[in-house]
Amino acid sequence: MESMFNDVSYLTYALTELSLHGLLIGTALTALVWVTTRFTPRSNARTLHQVWWVTLIVVLLLPFVMPSVGEGVSRVSAMLMDITSGSSSQPTIPILA
Repeated sequence: MESMFNDVSYLTYALTELSLHGLLIGTALTALVWVTTRFTPRSNARTLHQVWWVTLIVVLLLPFVMPSVGEGVSRVSAMLMDITSGSSSQPTIPILA
């Protein structure tokens, strides 16, 4: 039972780390899109709606496609492989510096 708790704890940590890495860039991208739509000539509602949907999709996918967190994605996939294979290795959780 303790091994399963450690696996879930590590997986949660890795997913949180990926999400937080994309938070700053996602906020900056959203602000850039807002400024751009605010100061460009008026567009129709359909265009604005499409721009915001594309922005939302990019922000949601950002943590998984950023090169700086590629290591984090590989750690998450390795963790999932360990869980599904029944491996008894207990990962260590690194401390943020």
